[in-house]
Amino acid sequence: MNKCVDCLRHTVRKPTIEPALLPAGRVNTHKVFEVTGCDLAGPVFFKDGGKGWIVLFTCAVYRCVHLELVKSLSTDAFLDAFSQFTSRRGRPAVIYSDNGTNFVGADNALKQLDWEKIAKIHAMEKMEWRFNPPAAPWWGGFWERLIRSVKDLLKRSLKRTKMSEDKLRTCLVEVEATINGRPLTVVNEDPDDLTPLTPAMFLHELRYPAVSDRELLESSGFRKLLANKRIALEQIKIRFRKEYLALLINREKSRKNRVFQIGDVVLVGSDDKKRLNWPMARIEELFKGKDGHVRVARVRTADGMLTRPIQWLFSMEISSPKDVPVQPVQEVETSVSTNSKKQQEALEVRTRHGRLVKVPARYSQ
Repeated sequence: MNKCVDCLRHTVRKPTIEPALLPAGRVNTHKVFEVTGCDLAGPVFFKDGGKGWIVLFTCAVYRCVHLELVKSLSTDAFLDAFSQFTSRRGRPAVIYSDNGTNFVGADNALKQLDWEKIAKIHAMEKMEWRFNPPAAPWWGGFWERLIRSVKDLLKRSLKRTKMSEDKLRTCLVEVEATINGRPLTVVNEDPDDLTPLTPAMFLHELRYPAVSDRELLESSGFRKLLANKRIALEQIKIRFRKEYLALLINREKSRKNRVFQIGDVVLVGSDDKKRLNWPMARIEELFKGKDGHVRVARVRTADGMLTRPIQWLFSMEISSPKDVPVQPVQEVETSVSTNSKKQQEALEVRTRHGRLVKVPARYSQ
């Protein structure tokens, strides 16, 4: 049954992949919103019968959130929201998103600009847009989790109420402030313990530390204020790396993973189709990460080429004939005993995974 293609189509299990290390944009010290992830949520319905969508921008390092409201899923509507975001929060250097048509359209529109001329006149570098593989929403987990938080707050505050566009924008700003004020580190009941870190600490200016109003009347007071702010911000960043980033490296025990090769025949899974209707494909190209593990592959189906994460490729344990190595046939002398012949035949037998069969104990005597 393990060699039956029809049985494997119904019984093959999803492969497991070694968890990847966090990218440098998640753990290195950056400015707020310098590395940003964006996504859309909705729709939300207005009081006048219209509807809109929520555009979420989140900082990949400090987990800050910025929300905008658009009335369309077009590229122009997203570019307007993106312009409002950059005008208020600053211009990001790296942007992560899925393969939505509005995100791809925005990236194509930005590529048409003459960035060499812009860099000479305005000293502005080109933004790098990084897309997740298709059908892999877990690759954007650091913004998908915040999408859920925004939806939960809206459900609890709005319930079935429909608001006007202006009222809904006000509600989104309040939701944004609530999420930015959430604690990132452990909250203790000890009053002498340090205040938990929040995204708002990195997003807003710090309060005046150890500087009186009288000292601000002199120029030396402002210099002292600036020095104290820098020291306080550096201490907060040190706490952030020790108390928050240290919690992101916990891992489960590694499991044995399925090793895919070019030429393997697989089933391409999908959430919107039954397993019986999943197409069969052949692996054409494998993409390795920086750690050497393969997590994305390009496969060929009857309808064309697809790019999918490994978690959606179900191995049928069938290789293409041109990729299967030909085993040389060894000649057996006629003078060899019967037990030696059986031992030689057992050594040449391979499992479906390509491993050699061990010699039985009764033949090794």
